[in-house]
Amino acid sequence: MSNVIRSKKTTGALVGIAVVAAVLAISYLFPSLFQGMENKTYDLRYRLRVGQMGEQDIDDVIIVDIDDQSLAKLGRFYNWPRLYHAKVADYLAQGGASAVAFDIFFVESDSLMPDVVQLFEDAKTENISSQLKDLKIPLTPAQLTSTIDAVLYSWGYDLDFAAATRSSGNVYFPFYLTTGEPDDSSDLGTRKYSYLLPADATEKFKYLNIAGDLYQVASIFPPVPVLLESARGTGYYNIELDEDGTARRIPLFMALNDHSYPSMDFQIVLDKMGVGKDQVAVELGKFIKCGDKLKIPIDNEGRMLISYFGQFKKFRYISYSDVLMELVPAEYFKDKIVIVGATAAGLMDLRVVPFSNQFPGPEIHANIMETLLTGKFVTVVSWHIQLALLIAIGLLTVFVSLRFKPVNSGLILTGLVVAYFVAATALFDKSLIWVEMVRPLAVVLFTNMAILGYRYLTEEKQKVWIKNMFQGYMSKDLVDKIMANPEMLLMGGDKKEVTVFFSDIKGFSSFSEKLGTPERLIALINEYLGAMSDVVLEYGGYISKYEGDAIMAFWGAPTDDPKHAETCIKCVWAMNQRLQILNADLAKRNMPNLFTRFGMNTGMVTVGNVGSEKKKSYTAMGDSINLGSRLEGANKEYGTAIMMSEFTYAKVKGLYPVRELDMLRVVGKEQPVRVYELLGLSQADVSEKKKKAVEIYLKGLELYRGKQWDQAEAVFRQALEVDPEDGPSQAYIGRCEDFKVLPPPENWDGVFVMKTK
Repeated sequence: MSNVIRSKKTTGALVGIAVVAAVLAISYLFPSLFQGMENKTYDLRYRLRVGQMGEQDIDDVIIVDIDDQSLAKLGRFYNWPRLYHAKVADYLAQGGASAVAFDIFFVESDSLMPDVVQLFEDAKTENISSQLKDLKIPLTPAQLTSTIDAVLYSWGYDLDFAAATRSSGNVYFPFYLTTGEPDDSSDLGTRKYSYLLPADATEKFKYLNIAGDLYQVASIFPPVPVLLESARGTGYYNIELDEDGTARRIPLFMALNDHSYPSMDFQIVLDKMGVGKDQVAVELGKFIKCGDKLKIPIDNEGRMLISYFGQFKKFRYISYSDVLMELVPAEYFKDKIVIVGATAAGLMDLRVVPFSNQFPGPEIHANIMETLLTGKFVTVVSWHIQLALLIAIGLLTVFVSLRFKPVNSGLILTGLVVAYFVAATALFDKSLIWVEMVRPLAVVLFTNMAILGYRYLTEEKQKVWIKNMFQGYMSKDLVDKIMANPEMLLMGGDKKEVTVFFSDIKGFSSFSEKLGTPERLIALINEYLGAMSDVVLEYGGYISKYEGDAIMAFWGAPTDDPKHAETCIKCVWAMNQRLQILNADLAKRNMPNLFTRFGMNTGMVTVGNVGSEKKKSYTAMGDSINLGSRLEGANKEYGTAIMMSEFTYAKVKGLYPVRELDMLRVVGKEQPVRVYELLGLSQADVSEKKKKAVEIYLKGLELYRGKQWDQAEAVFRQALEVDPEDGPSQAYIGRCEDFKVLPPPENWDGVFVMKTK
């Protein structure tokens, strides 16, 4: 039966391992199946994290907010003259801001372009000249053209804005990328801001992720030339969204043709840290290294996870109109990065982030910059560590699913999953480490379901297994009797005379240290019990139980055996002989030598099926059983291997060579019992040395009972001269020495009282 159970568990384990492997293979071949759900667990962790954070406390990055208040004071945003922005840039520069990032795309001119001026001159010069003559304002044609040019070219405020930008020296204007029809010349004005990166990285950066799909970058829409030429720097300002429309990651570079352009947030941080283009190195799937100042973890697409430092308005917000009207002291902005952007709902610069469905674009950029400035990056556990974790979780699921009943395994696995989720959430909250949740859950669910299915399908084989199992620990007669008489499995009992033995290995508890590993210890005990059990079953005994290395077996029930005492004695002697063969084999393998003690007794006991309706065990109970157990332990006192009670001896008197050992009063019994040592099944089994030593020993025993301690001790020592290893003689020498010092009472009856079981 043990082989069947082992085979069943092995097959179940293989089923579980196969499912683990399948889930892992599917997850790596089709990552989108799990990534969407994993992103949601990431979002949940962020909601829990930012929910614990307080209100505004970050002011190294400030947002000058085009808010509803500014619209109310200054009118429609699209009607604002760029002179406003020029004044704001100039005021921030006066205050000493380290960088001013406009989150506004200035791709259209605020002034009239030369072709428009020429068109006006061609269409309107003659009419204006006529009107001036009527007003008696004489102008020559050349003066008229110069006057028209002066008026028209001064239209708008791009030049004013550019002048303020150039004077400030800290203003950045963004551009945006588009897909569609390629325009290789669209980046002519921005190429001086590009980086030369490795070909593999540049190839990755050519694709813009739009809601989970990749599109090749086709063109750049830069600021108008007059503003771009006056700016400190530029960069793209597209916010990349995942498939579900959430802003979780940002590529720090995008490329058109062979030119790679940084995110404007990234460029501002690089400038603030003093990192030049030649100090930036990219290794996809690992990091972007910025000299010795910064090392940014990125994925295989070159994207960085955005660390969000809190909910809306975690950063300092100042109304645009307050800055324009100089209501905020200029020095407040000293050494700060300022983002000029819009949060007014009507301007539609609101995005979805992990913890909010409406989050202002400017504050996303603020979080990107703060991530880079502080170096507080979200770190994704590397794939090989995650794979090892998934395999470990899978194997643990296999073990639990096979080891416990379905309900218990379900509860245990649920507890383990909850504990894992709590640990993963705490790790993210404390250290911003992203450990996967979805794939581990999938591994646990599918593996457990597969093993439960396997166990259910194999349930029909249980009847065969039960029969084989019974044959493994009871005699074939009992198995046949139970199969023929199912009523035997009903609860109940019967009085019968049986002969029982208990066996136990001497000093087995110390073997664990000698063997080194639990596996070797279990292998040894299984080998030993297998050999001993085979002998018991060969002699038709019933193995009632195993307790570690101990065995209890009896004869006379449930099937009748008139010679149960003889059969038990023959079996015990055969077990002792089989043990010698086993020890010879163990010695060849450098394994410990085994010495087994046996205790036998005969008497009336109660036998029957005990337990519950669901689980029963056929066993024997009563004082006679307890005495057999006590006699096994009593061998320790005499250094003997096989001890029987006077009740067993009475059944076989004269059949087997024995020697009387003592009168014992065992623990739990008032009435003493005479005990004997089995020397063999015939005189041929007893060596001449042993016979001579026993003969002398019996003389010493008579003197001992006569309280003649000196003479008895001398005789026992003579027995040891014949057989130096004779345990009973050694035991009585010790007693004689003790009694000479402290004699027993006058009414001493020669009984030895056992103090231990």
